[in-house]
Parts: sequence; structure tokens; C-alpha cells
Amino acid sequence: MNNREIDEIIRKSLPGIKKDIVALKAWREEPKGIPKFQGRAFPGICSNIGEVLITKETHYVTQEQCYCAGGVMSFGLRQERNKQEWGEVHKSHLSGDPRGHKDAATAAKYYEGEEKRLSPFPKEKMAAVQVGLLKDIPEPDVVLIFCNPQDGDVINRAFTWPTGEMMMGYGSHGGCTFTLRLPYVSGKPTFSIGDTEWRHYIGLEDPELTISVPFKDFDRWIDNLPVRAEYYTKYRQAISYRRYKTPREPQREVMSKFLGDLWKPVSPDIAK
Repeated sequence: MNNREIDEIIRKSLPGIKKDIVALKAWREEPKGIPKFQGRAFPGICSNIGEVLITKETHYVTQEQCYCAGGVMSFGLRQERNKQEWGEVHKSHLSGDPRGHKDAATAAKYYEGEEKRLSPFPKEKMAAVQVGLLKDIPEPDVVLIFCNPQDGDVINRAFTWPTGEMMMGYGSHGGCTFTLRLPYVSGKPTFSIGDTEWRHYIGLEDPELTISVPFKDFDRWIDNLPVRAEYYTKYRQAISYRRYKTPREPQREVMSKFLGDLWKPVSPDIAK
């Protein structure tokens, strides 16, 4: 299934999604025939994503064009920080910034320990990362879906039931760490509330979170999304109907009324 087909399935299944679906693709060499971003992005990949959502145009960036290293390290455009560089990061978080860690040991424990354990860095060196809309980038590496928790729940179920796997979610100290690097390196989808910079520069609204999916993973479960979306739309209607209008009406009758053939109890005694 190609990028345009997947984009269409997501759009039709979850019409409540307001933003375009974004894709990112790492390149070993700077790509030809694709516009290069002009200038230097502040802070980095997140602001590039925000620009794509506004302009609807695709472009690529190199490591020198991003002030923040989070995004470019996520795709292998630059190597992981060395010990001295991490030391500077620790100092910056101890310089009176109210967001800072309580001491250097705590900062090191997170950056050099917990973060790397949860989200390892890529090993292959890349030259550029392309950012654009999913429908415009064939065979991307990572796809970003910005949605509310309700639609996120449907996507999670559409993924989990055919694969038997759990989609993990993260509070995310750095948006790029768990929304870009983790799915890119591990090949596993994630969801995250993101951090202040991720949310602000992309332009996320208060109810929106980010679901990140490795493009190759869609083939395992995307066919399940339309029926899951239809089921849960009707299921929510049934719950609302039974809760506010007829709380004493038998559960099975209410479900059958709203879900029709989608409601098939495995036992005659279920959900009485």
C-alpha cells in the first residue's frame, strides 16, 4: 500500500483529524529534485514540520540548518553528543533555568542513562532529512498523525488487535526523542504528548497529541483502521444513548441497535 492510499484511509476513517499527515525521510546524500530549506531553522525539525503544515510544501534540511540537535540526531544527520557536549547540556540545565535538574548527577542520569535506554541513537550516518506531507513523500521513514485522544485510542486499537503488540506512549522530555528517533530506530510506533517546543513550533492545539508510525509498519494493520473507526463511532453513540437516555435498557439490545452486525457477542450471556 502506498503513501497516498494510507493517507486517504486515515483521513476517511478519522474525519476529526484537523491537520495534514506529515512524513519524514532520511537521505544518505542530499536529494536531487527536492527543494532545500532556506536559512536556519529555530529551533529545528519541529519548526520545519510546523512550516510544512502551513505551506503544504516539502523540503529537506541538513544538520547545519537546525539550531537544536534533537531532530538531526534522531535521523543520524549528526552523531550523538560526546561526554564533553553532554557536560555542556548538563550545565545549561543547572544555570538558573526553572526547568533545570536539581544537580549534575540527575541530569546525567536522564540524558546519558534513561533517555538512551528508552530511545537509542541511530548508527548509520545520514546527510539530510526530508519533511513534507505524507501524500507527497513515497516510502518515508516516519509518519506523524496529530489527533485527539479519542482518535488516538482508535488508532491504538487498530494497531494492537491485528499485531498483538502494545503501542507505547511517552510524556517526552524532548519531542524528537520519542516521536522521531524511537520509531525511526526501533521500527515501532509511539504516541506522545510532546514537550513545549514540539507542541508550540508545530502548532498543536490543546487537545492534540502525536502518533508516530514507521511507514513500513502500516502494512501490518492499516486495513483494520476503517472497521475499528466505524465500530467505535457507533459504540460511543450506544454508550451515550444508554447512559443518558435509557440507562435501564439491556446492554445487548442497545449495542445491537447501534452497531448492527458489528456487535456479535461470543456468548448468549455476555453483556446482559
